[in-house]
Amino acid sequence: MGYDINAFVAEKGVFTEFRQLSPYITVAPLNQGFELILDDEYLENSLELEASSIPEEHKDLSLSQSMLDWISLLSRRVPIAYINAYFFGGNGSQSAALWRHGAMILKPAMNGVMIGEAYEYTNVSERPINSVLRELGVKAIPPEDEFAALGLQKHRHNDDWFEAHTGFSKREYEPYVQGNGST
Repeated sequence: MGYDINAFVAEKGVFTEFRQLSPYITVAPLNQGFELILDDEYLENSLELEASSIPEEHKDLSLSQSMLDWISLLSRRVPIAYINAYFFGGNGSQSAALWRHGAMILKPAMNGVMIGEAYEYTNVSERPINSVLRELGVKAIPPEDEFAALGLQKHRHNDDWFEAHTGFSKREYEPYVQGNGST
């Protein structure tokens, strides 16, 4: 059974205003006073961001320069975390970053176990997502980690989050591939 998520996390209320841009934008409450917004084509198209490439130094985040600029601007008000994880059949990767006061302040090494040459395996003892969530203020009591403490295990895929928090079915979730232009 696989898992994938591509989202931003901030304190509750930060992303609610963006839900007004489109009924397809997924904003979901999380534990401990946080919420997430899926980073998908619905969000990117609704923000009307200029098309831009992914900077080489941030290719592991899979965020375009326009999206990086948007998060930087938003983080002037409140810290924003980005989480990206993909696992299937025991293989996968995760990356994360944290912005505060308009700047990326934390970007742990990517921690991947992909087979093939798409990702290099980085042998770090801590998962990037947990490091970023801890710095964001998420509290975990072992054996639970920050990912679980926040409730991110509730749904295994972006389309599950979409269905649970927009009122639309999974079949209506189109942005499986960035750049498909559907909204």
